[in-house]
Amino acid sequence: MRRTFAWVVGLAVAAGAIGCGDKSGGGSFDPKSPVGVWTMDTKPLVEMMKPMVEGMKKMAEMMPDGEEKTKALKEAESKIADMGKMKVELTLKQDGTASFDAEMPGEPRDIGTGTWTQKGETVTIVQTSKNGKPTAGSSAEPKALTFKDGKLLMTEEKMSMTFIRK
Repeated sequence: MRRTFAWVVGLAVAAGAIGCGDKSGGGSFDPKSPVGVWTMDTKPLVEMMKPMVEGMKKMAEMMPDGEEKTKALKEAESKIADMGKMKVELTLKQDGTASFDAEMPGEPRDIGTGTWTQKGETVTIVQTSKNGKPTAGSSAEPKALTFKDGKLLMTEEKMSMTFIRK
């Protein structure tokens, strides 16, 4: 479960960051620009992860009675309750910089920065730091998102993530 969450957060992190917009100044923004604060719609992710966590719970229920079973059941129930509390916020600033903040109860918070550019409907984000350290490897590779119908869409390894303007 932790690896799955880390992978998803890594995708959002690798996305580099979306969103710190000028929606704050009276609520106006340019609908053709991705500048602004965005939040990830976590409902599809929760629905995808739920069977895995429920499987963990079923496996725990099959364990022999005892301390390990009780611990495994509590962990699975806690994960189920915490999944809906996951938050990923991305900020794209007018100056081409980006930031992100991702958190899930029980997991370390991920904070990072990056840069972004836009060409038509394609927004390209490059992550430059994560938790105060320079980004390297595949996390530093450019990630393409589609800016369409007022949403930012990212597809990575058959998983789609939707970011909604805050």
